[in-house]
Amino acid sequence: MGMYTGLRGRILLKANELTSVLIEKDFQWEQVASVYFDETVSAWANVGRCNFIPNGAVCYMPANWSEGWSVEGNVLFFTCSLKNYNNEIETFITYVLPHIAEAWNLEKLYEESPYSTLISSHQGQVDNFNSCKYYDDYTGEKLEQLPYTDVFSLELN
Repeated sequence: MGMYTGLRGRILLKANELTSVLIEKDFQWEQVASVYFDETVSAWANVGRCNFIPNGAVCYMPANWSEGWSVEGNVLFFTCSLKNYNNEIETFITYVLPHIAEAWNLEKLYEESPYSTLISSHQGQVDNFNSCKYYDDYTGEKLEQLPYTDVFSLELN
């Protein structure tokens, strides 16, 4: 058993052969690494839970976090979650994302956290991005509610 971390958002993929293969192989990283040699993708394909981004089921996230992914043009829209025990999400954001994407806006939420975090290619990291709970799970106290911002509507710069 363990806690989940959700990740969702928009990624402007680079227009190249690698991202075409990623889309064709449904972001199954091991399959991509087997047909397209790329050092970064090969290293990522060896990370446990790599296929959970963007293919992971949505577990223990708010009701408005709908599961799945789609690509429109070169923009990937996705929502997933995974047990982030070995910082898989941070590894993806730090090493893989700059390799495959021109820009991104991601919302990250730890299962027990009352607030999500925005990770943006142009804004950096913004803590306390959205309110995700109304009450503290431990004290029962009401939490400050932040204005809701839809991560999918933010501009990709």
